[in-house]
Amino acid sequence: MTILVADVGGTNSRLALVSDNKITASASSKFSNGEYGSFYEIVAEFLTQKNTQRVSACCVAMAGPVFAGRGKLTNLDWVISEDDLQAATGSGGAMVINDLTALGYSVGHLPQDGLTPVCPSDTDGHENGQSLIVGMGTGFNVCPLKTTVAGVTTCFEAEGGHIGLSKAVLELLSSAIGGQSAKFGTVEELFSGRGLARFHQCLVQDEALEGSQIVHMHENGKNEAATRTLQIYASLLGAHCRELALQYLPLNGIYFAGSVARGVLGTGLTAEFVAELNQHRRFKRLFSQMPVSIIKDDAAALVGCVAACRSALV
Repeated sequence: MTILVADVGGTNSRLALVSDNKITASASSKFSNGEYGSFYEIVAEFLTQKNTQRVSACCVAMAGPVFAGRGKLTNLDWVISEDDLQAATGSGGAMVINDLTALGYSVGHLPQDGLTPVCPSDTDGHENGQSLIVGMGTGFNVCPLKTTVAGVTTCFEAEGGHIGLSKAVLELLSSAIGGQSAKFGTVEELFSGRGLARFHQCLVQDEALEGSQIVHMHENGKNEAATRTLQIYASLLGAHCRELALQYLPLNGIYFAGSVARGVLGTGLTAEFVAELNQHRRFKRLFSQMPVSIIKDDAAALVGCVAACRSALV
């Protein structure tokens, strides 16, 4: 039984054929979307490359909203539907899911070296089968998930980037940049690549820089302003995740994904994040036992597609 899985972003698409739950380099390929008129052209070329005419099932994760089996990429004018995927692959069933949902399904299936711990799990910690994916890159969103005792995972859709900032975050933000905090109305306007860039400019009153440039200057250890920006930003993120933890109680763990999350939490600034995350009088001990990790496996979305496909279609 062969499954076709794909991770479709605004710039590149990565596809793989899976027959034994393992995604190998020889069975996967990466394509530049700009060289094709549609995702279905990529599928046709990929299947030709692998000398495969049809597959048993198909699951595609895409960087955009998905409703009723049909999705549109946020940064590219491509529409992908389950009906068209079945026709293109000759499969008996097809799924189209959001890329953050795919990461949710990957939880429990990733290798240990596919995760970087931010807050190691306390062996005495409580578990309730609930986890939370936090995606922070070009945009921001979350994916809550529940795994039953039998190992069945259900991922829930959300639009966590478009809600307003909490009182706790706004107080920290106002303390850092004063009245300029009014420039940040929603979660995504602060916790994203462009949000980090705008926050840095408000804080240091200097020329505009991209988020990746700020992270790079901090890593070089020669720019105190960049380091100060990321220290405060990590505290802001910790305060926001404290609110998320209260909303979703992800006692099995919070999993971060995305370039901004890796840039902030993967560069030695976890102490600031953890201090704010645990800053709750009633739930401090509970949150201190909750594991927090960064997903670093590039194939994580494909791993999640395999898990989702086998759960729903196979």
